[in-house]
Amino acid sequence: MSGRVEHQHHFDPEGRLFAEHWLTIAREKIRPDFQLNAAFADQLAHAYFETVRRVNVGLYDPEFRDGGVWVHTFFGRDVLVFQNKRVDIQPQKTTVSWDITGGFMRARRVKDGGQFLIRAEWRDDGAQLKLSSALDSYAARLTEIFGRRLGAFIYDLTQGVSHQFIITKFLREQARELQIVSKPRSEKETND
Repeated sequence: MSGRVEHQHHFDPEGRLFAEHWLTIAREKIRPDFQLNAAFADQLAHAYFETVRRVNVGLYDPEFRDGGVWVHTFFGRDVLVFQNKRVDIQPQKTTVSWDITGGFMRARRVKDGGQFLIRAEWRDDGAQLKLSSALDSYAARLTEIFGRRLGAFIYDLTQGVSHQFIITKFLREQARELQIVSKPRSEKETND
């Protein structure tokens, strides 16, 4: 594993966010039984939202229902709503995606709130596995309220920091689960 989670993001002229967060793992460090399949896609989806729950110490509570995820505050208000889950399994890439359809962090005056994606894909002819998450054309409420420039600035200091922290933790945890566990060196090996 590179161990380093990389991030890139930008807001387009309409104030929509495009962001990707990723890390790579060398194939030789991945368990030999690993497969890009529907079970792994489901694991990624559940693990991400479980990370949201853990990191936010009960402030945000994801609820899976009807193929979507409603992330509630402890007051019961929706933070974000992810619906229309799609799973795309290919030999070299697995993607789970949802439309962002509601919640108080999503812009209200737009029809399309963007998409959230979680992906795993083989790169460099299978030499590395790239684990990533992306926001594609996300319509943040902050840019709707404050305009593109100020809204993007406030997003970067608030929701963006939180999202990056959650994603970094999620990607690192998933990478650790995929890696071969090295056996501890014996005392004899250490002394040789």
